[in-house]
Amino acid sequence: GEGSWYYTVYEVAADARTVRITSKVPEEAARCMVQSSRGDMPGGFVYMAHMSGGPSSSRVKQKVLVNSTIRIKTLRTRKAAADGNERVFLNEMLRDLAAELVMPDLAVPGAVRVVEGVPTAHDLQPRPLYAPTAQQLGLIPSVQIPDLVRDLLPATQAPAAARKLLRRWLLRPPPAEVADHMQHLMAELLRLDKGLPQVAITLTVGKLVNLCDRKEANGALFQTLSGALQSTIQVLQLTESEQEHPLIPPLLALVQFESGISVSSDRLLEECQNINTYIGSIVVTDDMTGNWLDDVKEYTDSHIITAMTRQIADVVSGVHQSIQELVLNNEGEFRSAVQPTATPDVEAAFGAVDEARNQYLNAIVRGYKEDYPNWIYQGLNNQFLIGMKNAKTKPSGKNLVRPKDRHQKLMADKYWTTEDVQEKRGSYLTACQEASVAARRALEELCESLNVNTGAGSSQLQYAIAALHLNEILLTTSLHAREAIRRGWCLPQLEPEALATCKQPIELVLMGLAPYWLDTATVVRNDIALQGQWFLTAPNMAGKSTLMRSITAAALLANCGLAAPVTQHGSYVPRLDGYFLRPPTTDCPTEGMSSFALECEDMRILMRDATHRSLTAVDELGRGTSPRDGATLAGALLEHLDRLQCLSIFATHLYTELKELPLVLPHTIDKTLRVDQQGNKEHGVQWTYQLQDGLCEASLAIATAERQGVPEAALERVRELMEIQVQMRIQPTNTVESVPSAKQPLKNPENTPVASAPRRMCTSDDEFQRAVSLVAVVCGVDLSYVCWLPKGQEPPPRLATSTTCLYVLHIRRRGIMYVGETEALADRLKKHRRNHGPLDVAVFVIPMEKGGRSAARLFEAQAIQTLNQEGVVLSSGNDGKHRQFGVGVPK
Repeated sequence: GEGSWYYTVYEVAADARTVRITSKVPEEAARCMVQSSRGDMPGGFVYMAHMSGGPSSSRVKQKVLVNSTIRIKTLRTRKAAADGNERVFLNEMLRDLAAELVMPDLAVPGAVRVVEGVPTAHDLQPRPLYAPTAQQLGLIPSVQIPDLVRDLLPATQAPAAARKLLRRWLLRPPPAEVADHMQHLMAELLRLDKGLPQVAITLTVGKLVNLCDRKEANGALFQTLSGALQSTIQVLQLTESEQEHPLIPPLLALVQFESGISVSSDRLLEECQNINTYIGSIVVTDDMTGNWLDDVKEYTDSHIITAMTRQIADVVSGVHQSIQELVLNNEGEFRSAVQPTATPDVEAAFGAVDEARNQYLNAIVRGYKEDYPNWIYQGLNNQFLIGMKNAKTKPSGKNLVRPKDRHQKLMADKYWTTEDVQEKRGSYLTACQEASVAARRALEELCESLNVNTGAGSSQLQYAIAALHLNEILLTTSLHAREAIRRGWCLPQLEPEALATCKQPIELVLMGLAPYWLDTATVVRNDIALQGQWFLTAPNMAGKSTLMRSITAAALLANCGLAAPVTQHGSYVPRLDGYFLRPPTTDCPTEGMSSFALECEDMRILMRDATHRSLTAVDELGRGTSPRDGATLAGALLEHLDRLQCLSIFATHLYTELKELPLVLPHTIDKTLRVDQQGNKEHGVQWTYQLQDGLCEASLAIATAERQGVPEAALERVRELMEIQVQMRIQPTNTVESVPSAKQPLKNPENTPVASAPRRMCTSDDEFQRAVSLVAVVCGVDLSYVCWLPKGQEPPPRLATSTTCLYVLHIRRRGIMYVGETEALADRLKKHRRNHGPLDVAVFVIPMEKGGRSAARLFEAQAIQTLNQEGVVLSSGNDGKHRQFGVGVPK
């Protein structure tokens, strides 16, 4: 209607065999979806159904694809044109796509899993972001705009898949029900005080599905899948008060939304265990890789080394290394992939390899014992040879022949072999090839079995897909929770979904709002209570654009169920159906539009799509034309948004022109950002970035120009040409009181020597718990508040970073303990596990009220001294010699 077009968008992930359908997408939002996912487009083309009365391909290319080189393939079908049947279009598209990508299974009915949006009981369905909004939040990468996703995750630990998930989540805000599940999951992670199983994103759904469908999955892929399944099993077995852990229901709901697979916790746990057991019967696990090499070494010691009589002590290590290199080159791939008993064929083939290898080695030994001690293994050509220095002719001896290299060419004269060795080598290589074929066949059968229907229309592969999604979602959210805690971000209260149909004006409350890209320790925070429209005026560089970008980002994050840069107490975010963040524009030559034409286009879209539940932030509309004409355009939009009573912020420098117009704005409030000035000189301006009521008629352009280094001669001329300059006079800011500090020495009060108990190793869980109890007494903490992390568990997000902790390690394989303190527990435990292997960990939180980091160091030294006195063997004993610590007085 009125030149506007709406689309149904099908996003096909060919490798993962899924298509996500999004309906009623405005043309501008479809453009943003294409721009944000262009790198993922298979083949570099898009399909379009030519419905009767629909847009032409030239319009789609200009308005949606932005005149890019992406090809449009128009599908014209009678049925689709007659009744607009979207499924007909989808089937035709998949058939054509299968031919383009040479993936015939895409065209098989039911082979592609359809993921659709969650139906809602009301019409409030969030729209995908428009391109200008996405660009202003950095969701479409730009060097000028800070990337919102980058600040949601730790800088060094977040995998690309986690960033991709959050970027898609924000570009296409989820329905209210799904956002609630995400917020519940985040709330559980933020309050979690126990360890989480280790999860990782090392295998994508697309890779798993594609390789299993093609029967090309190798042993390494199944080993990775087994690790993901094991992580899923451990997560699903989490309990709280002997009940299912409260983070599992929202986690499974998000898995269903992302994958389109609905599954219960019990069924997913059962299927993951079954798949993992089956994979373990076929595929070699990580801890079994070296077993067959040990068997080869044992045979070498008993049959090869003992048969050598000449200078045995000098050649043993060389023989071991050469034989190990031989078997790794020829047997490593299939033996590290499948179990020797995976199938009867594999068992027979592996046995034949063992026999052929032993015959080959025995033939080498026979040649060694007779006349030729200079046997060498040449890895490049994969064979044992007799090395003769400066041999010009065939050396004396029986059955010597010239060997061939890997290209089947005769080698140099100085290399020889025997007919017996050459024959046995050929038999060995043939046996290895047959074993490799048998192993490949076993893996193909494993791929087939995963696609077998297990009942209720589901296959084991679908449960494996659900497990991968669970790992991806849990890792992404736990990393986000960890970063939120580090930055001091919180979960705002979301408006109940039941109130989403309310027609009354809505209010957005953001307490302690901070720009998402700035350090919250030093940033200026503002309390936001937005209802109706704000008419925002402020000088240049005062922070108008920053404020609007921060408000939009916080509202979007909250409506997606994620943490936002606000304080939790008092923050309240309504359910929103759209976000429009419009920056000052330039021209667009590729579309033949001037800057003012773009402003009119943005105004058309905003007036068409905004509802009373939309958030709009318009920055300097009307500056692309004359001030008088621009003011009338801005005034018309101000009145429209005021009547709509949506959440709106309208920033402008056209105050002088707008105040002359007879505007009717009963729901609009004047807001400004305070600037402190001393005297009448421009260099006395202080930008405070604090929001307050009021109007600002002065732009302080000269002060901004002076700050940016404009030459003084030009500034003087500017002053001469200005007829009047209005200056704001605001009270100076208050000073912040400093916080004192104190010193607390650590010493033995009586200065008497302390007797120590006999040294003893920590060999049991009871001894570890007893030692932890002693440390708890030192810290003055009840054992019920200790966070226990047995074996490989990760710390909960609230303890992972930015929390002062005292921790006690039980290094199992050495039978000793370690006491330490840190503010980066996750990284510290990762280093300990790298050095010491499996650990049991007990964590004590040292809050700021007890002195924070300095108190933790004090408790560390006292704990070490106490454990030393009890005879516990520690690897951190030297830290107990510390004597003085600065303990900050809490605020």
